[in-house]
Amino acid sequence: MHYQEHRQEARGFLRDIDEGRAAGRARPFCEIQWGAATHSVRAYARWRGGRAGKSPRLSELVDLITEDCGDAFRREGFYKARLWHSNCYNGFMTDKQIAPDGQTVRDFAERVLDLLPLDDAAAGRG
Repeated sequence: MHYQEHRQEARGFLRDIDEGRAAGRARPFCEIQWGAATHSVRAYARWRGGRAGKSPRLSELVDLITEDCGDAFRREGFYKARLWHSNCYNGFMTDKQIAPDGQTVRDFAERVLDLLPLDDAAAGRG
């Protein structure tokens, strides 16, 4: 996928959150947040000219993003998203445990997407 396509996917997941598609259901909410987070990271990686990678490589890409922009907050948001992704399959968290961090994961995805240019003119120059 091109970085623009990953950006569109991430924005789609963020819209799903806004529209409450998983409201009141912890597991789907966690997975929607994970989708927004991972597609934002993949968009950034593709924009930089790299491979988007599978889930294990995403942590390395988040480290790259953090180095590029000097914002350690991004790691925290990604690690919360990764925890939520695991929760989607294992169900070890309650709604009360998830609710306080919803904005953290969302902010992570939005802040990564904000690093991307709006058009292809600057693509690959990250």
